[in-house]
Amino acid sequence: MYEETIYTVVVITDGRKEWAQNYDNALDAVNSYNRFIDHGTCVNERVISLVEPSGKFHSKIFLNPAGLAIH
Repeated sequence: MYEETIYTVVVITDGRKEWAQNYDNALDAVNSYNRFIDHGTCVNERVISLVEPSGKFHSKIFLNPAGLAIH
């Protein structure tokens, strides 16, 4: 049986999944992950995650300083 190797990049913006993409190789997945360099259009936070086939998880969190409010 053939097992597919999948890397996944996921973008969570203000708690909602905004975008996800699967890749069959590490280079394309890492290049995609590295393209996210700021908070984008979020109100409070944007989380970018890269999941490896082994289950190893990498994340970076961007906060929008103008959007953070004390409730």
